[in-house]
Amino acid sequence: MAGSLRCAAAAALVVLMLGSCAAPRPQPIGPAPALSTAARIELVAVRGGRADRDIDAAGLLEAALRRELARRGVSWANQPGAQRYTLAMEITEYEAGDAFKRWLLPGYGATVLRVRGTITAPDGAPAGTFEHGCGVYAGGVFTIGAWRQVFNEVAADIARDLDYRIHRRGFTVVLAPWSAHAVDVAPAAARRSFASVEVRDLREDRGRIGTRQAAFEVSMGDVFFAREVPAYLSEAVADQLRAAGHRVGVEGAPPVRVDVSKFWLHTDTTMLYWDVVAEIVTDVTLGDDASRRLECRAVERTYVWPTEGLLGAVLDRCLVDLLSDLVSVAPE
Repeated sequence: MAGSLRCAAAAALVVLMLGSCAAPRPQPIGPAPALSTAARIELVAVRGGRADRDIDAAGLLEAALRRELARRGVSWANQPGAQRYTLAMEITEYEAGDAFKRWLLPGYGATVLRVRGTITAPDGAPAGTFEHGCGVYAGGVFTIGAWRQVFNEVAADIARDLDYRIHRRGFTVVLAPWSAHAVDVAPAAARRSFASVEVRDLREDRGRIGTRQAAFEVSMGDVFFAREVPAYLSEAVADQLRAAGHRVGVEGAPPVRVDVSKFWLHTDTTMLYWDVVAEIVTDVTLGDDASRRLECRAVERTYVWPTEGLLGAVLDRCLVDLLSDLVSVAPE
């Protein structure tokens, strides 16, 4: 999906007194705001965003966020029985970036957007805060226009997270964009070219990526992903191949195909501890090569309540193993 961005929806909804920050790696987070199933969000302000190439950052974020909140069905419109929560947004960092510089060196000329939001309950009490970060760190000509698209990506991730918390009573796992990971990749002896990375999601349950349980198999809510699984994996696979020296986005070259049959997080629970388990199963076809099964499993034991950050870290470790195997099976 050559037009996609490498975005980290580095979002953590937390109680206002605790605060939060966007980070390049998954971090533990605090409790989520008390958003009832009747909650609807009214965007009341978007501030900040210094002028960068005369781009109206605040205006672009406001338009995108209003559109996404309405599309998700969580925007306030004076509906009968709805509870009006207000949302004030602040742009804390925005850099338009440069696609050509990213092509020369990943990370150079990055497009970056970071925002902070504050939610206020109907009675005027603070309900929570969140921060999102989105960045395009690698690419080339195919990332031209990223300066605008990052606003759509961040708005979609904010609306998705609020939708999950209001309607599904779960929480969202956040991962950094793969191009921002400090992962050592051995250079390929011979470079190959691919047109794109095409990911098909074959999972029966595509809305969530796991469950979290207490003792005696008592459900403590579903687990959701900050981005769509195919979008994240297509970018991660492309970044991993580029890091090894292969080229992605070459017109006329064969594509890379990835079929995802499992992308799941869960907790194996006892009276003393939780085992956080991440499992991913894919079938990968590199160009005209035969399809190969690539899968990973990561487990971490914890004696305290498994947080969103911990689940994200275990999923991240599983992905490192999976994508390392991807490069190793690419014939040179």
